[in-house]
Order: sequence, then structure tokens, then C-alpha cells
Amino acid sequence: MFNSRLPGAKWFLRLAIFLTLPIQNAVSAPQGVVNVALEWGSSAQTFTYVFAGHVTCQNHPCSNARVDLNLDSASQGVITQITRAGEDGRYQFEVTLQGSPDGSSTWKLEAHSSSALNQESAEAEGRVILIEGQTTVVVDRSLLLIQA
Repeated sequence: MFNSRLPGAKWFLRLAIFLTLPIQNAVSAPQGVVNVALEWGSSAQTFTYVFAGHVTCQNHPCSNARVDLNLDSASQGVITQITRAGEDGRYQFEVTLQGSPDGSSTWKLEAHSSSALNQESAEAEGRVILIEGQTTVVVDRSLLLIQA
């Protein structure tokens, strides 16, 4: 009778001894210190805006018309340029500035006739969103002057 209970008693004694053993916390060796210097690269790129077109008065080229450009970018504020249309009514602006991809800018073109007798004018405006990898933004906009 004692022999039949012996395997169960041995199992119980082993369990009791195991449970009474002190449990030690695992301690890891101290790790080295890592110093990291991050340098954030500038995402600014140089973009060239080209504004070009024809100025016409009553379906004819409007020579010597004054054309004003206001370009407003977040990186450089408002840039204003003025030019005159050629004999063929053609005008062109080229503006280079820093910007970041996915940045935007707004622009406004105003044209005024050179004639003091016929005060004709025209306006056009828009918005450009810069795209990474695209370094030139072309805005081809003709302006038809009308009597003010």
C-alpha cells in the first residue's frame, strides 16, 4: 500500500522543493550608449517659373503693353516684376526662387495698354503646386485687353 503512493509522494515533494526555491530576477549586462547626430537635409529646391503669352487688343497684337506679375510663394513672399510686350504682343517673365516640393504659390498677371486714349486692361490669376523633380514651371497665358 505504501509503494502505490510513493510515486505520487515523490512528485509532490519535488514540486514543493521547486516552489520554495528562491526566484532570482534576470539581470542583463549594461548596454553601451549610442550617440546619434541626425542632419536633416533641406528639401528646398530651385524652381524656375516662366510666364509667357500674347497680349491682344481687339484681336490684334497689342505692342508695348505693360504686363505686371505678382508671384506669392510661402518661401520668399511676394515677388513683383514688370515688363513690356514686344511688337508682336508677346511677353515673357522668368523668375527663379527656392521652394519645397508640394509647396504652392499663387500668381497674378495684369496687362494695361500703352495708349493713353484707350485704357484697356486684363487680369489673370492662378495657383501652382510644385512637384518634386520638376524644376521648371511654365504658365502660358495670353491676355485679351478690354475697355475699362
